[in-house]
Amino acid sequence: TSIWVMVTDATGIEQVVSAELLGTDYDVDLAVIRLEDGRYVPAHLGSINDIKLGDEVVALGYPLPDETDTSLTVTKGIVSNIRNDGLRVVIQHQASVNPGNSGGPLVSSDGSVIGVNTYILRRSQDVNIEGFNMAVAIDEAVLRIEQLETETVVAGPAGSQVIVSKTYGFSFTIPEGWYLLYEAEDAYHATDLATGALFALEIDADTSDFDSSGEWAIYWYLLGLAGLEDYVLLDSSYDVDPDGLETYWFIESYVRGGVEYLCGEVFVYDPYGESIRFYIEAPVDFFEQASPGFESILDSFSDSS
Repeated sequence: TSIWVMVTDATGIEQVVSAELLGTDYDVDLAVIRLEDGRYVPAHLGSINDIKLGDEVVALGYPLPDETDTSLTVTKGIVSNIRNDGLRVVIQHQASVNPGNSGGPLVSSDGSVIGVNTYILRRSQDVNIEGFNMAVAIDEAVLRIEQLETETVVAGPAGSQVIVSKTYGFSFTIPEGWYLLYEAEDAYHATDLATGALFALEIDADTSDFDSSGEWAIYWYLLGLAGLEDYVLLDSSYDVDPDGLETYWFIESYVRGGVEYLCGEVFVYDPYGESIRFYIEAPVDFFEQASPGFESILDSFSDSS
């Protein structure tokens, strides 16, 4: 309903000014706002053509305000990859970013803005990963500036998004505000951009390599511990329903990249069909805020088989 921006004017004085939204593009996660009249010093916009793999970059933002007292945070890393992720050209880099960095600039060593930090990939194929910090290339933003300045909102998906697996006969709904990071025949990963929460679903169509459900569950549980610091298993349980489905629960906390997370893992072993692993994760400070989204996704599952 209103936008306020902290700026440093041409004289070096910080002030808060009002702004209005001109346009947004849901698909590339960009927007243009117009500040009230003033004497501003604009940042220099560079290009992905100015950088190469291994170049140093700096991320600016205001992550985890409760921990940083809403002060500007600067982190440094290198460019790992430049590619099209199916929606836009992105820069993968290793400058640490966390919830609150989204929308902040990624800056090259000469001070040019080359990207807009957007999302983080935390887990892939059941392995915790680091350094998959993604920024929309500034070239994408420049291409869309004229469109976004037309004072119209580019329509995005109408709230939630229904995901259907025709192979395995189920569907589930990603709620409004969540973004589908990865989709394959046997895996789906989604994130809440506001909290940094992650939801992942992995399907094991064949568990014949394991002698028992317990061996299967422990294998994936131990694999998930890689790269974690200060790991604590808070709770665990096991249950068998009347249909023979065996369920393993693990509730955990750990530190990754200096941030404390809470995580829940649910492994459902079906001796007669596909076994499924669910993962939910969010920074401790945002877990309560992310919980309704987790519950919405899990409650939305429908088995058409």
